[in-house]
Amino acid sequence: GVLIDKAAEITEIEDKFEETKNGIEEEMKKVKFEIAKIDDNIYGDTAKECAEKLHIQKAKLKLVEARLENAKAVKTAGKKQVTDRDDELEASMFAVVKEAEQIEVVLWLLEQYTRELVVEEV
Repeated sequence: GVLIDKAAEITEIEDKFEETKNGIEEEMKKVKFEIAKIDDNIYGDTAKECAEKLHIQKAKLKLVEARLENAKAVKTAGKKQVTDRDDELEASMFAVVKEAEQIEVVLWLLEQYTRELVVEEV
């Protein structure tokens, strides 16, 4: 149960990242295409206008790149959270199993002791 949920959660995180990444990459292509058009001066701008437009587009590109890095960080943090939580759960399950084993031993000892008492009474 637990591992299947972990795998499903990690897949969901990765799928969401892929979707976000694809959108961001599409945006990057548009900005890069716009930069290429300004570089080729297809708008017939002055050198100053071209420089201003390039400055704006390059700033946009940096922003889009930062969004991609942020999306990667979100993915990594999400996966780590799932893994850490799963490890914590596994550790607590191990503790519960150990406790149960100790209880079994105590119950067995009580059973032996009770048998001895019954035997003594007879």
